[in-house]
Amino acid sequence: MNKTDKGIISIWIFNIIITLYILIAWIINLIQFCGCDFKEPYKKEIIKGLGLTGLSAITVWIANDKE
Repeated sequence: MNKTDKGIISIWIFNIIITLYILIAWIINLIQFCGCDFKEPYKKEIIKGLGLTGLSAITVWIANDKE
């Protein structure tokens, strides 16, 4: 196995890890969105709703406070 093969394998592993992170973050964000109370203030609902559009890797960490 030469350097080129190791580089390609490393890129594949990195891509798989990133894909799994985004998929898991989207699922967690969906669960958190379903758990919202949809009462004022709507901060958590808006953030989690944005996460369902593709920003879940970021929004999964925001507004996790329990009221």
